[in-house]
Amino acid sequence: MEHDISMEFRQMNMRYQRFVMDLDNKVAPELVGRLQEIGKKLEALDYKFKNNLKFDPETKMWKVSMDNKVDQELQKDGAEIKKDADQFVKSHGEVEKELQELE
Repeated sequence: MEHDISMEFRQMNMRYQRFVMDLDNKVAPELVGRLQEIGKKLEALDYKFKNNLKFDPETKMWKVSMDNKVDQELQKDGAEIKKDADQFVKSHGEVEKELQELE
């Protein structure tokens, strides 16, 4: 009987390992690529914002100085990133489920 249970566990482990390999080879590259695109957009937005952030040594405070055009561009970029992230989450149910558990 012990031998039967041991064999069953080994078979379960082999099926799991095959599943993980399939996931890594077929699904993961697509997910990683999409998340990297979103990450690059976030970095670009961060860079644009930091370019307009200045430290004033007199007041020892950080100040944001930008014209309305730059502000509108930052808002547009932020909305696009939010849309991309929301679309990614909605198209991958398991990600949405994990995020709901975190809340």
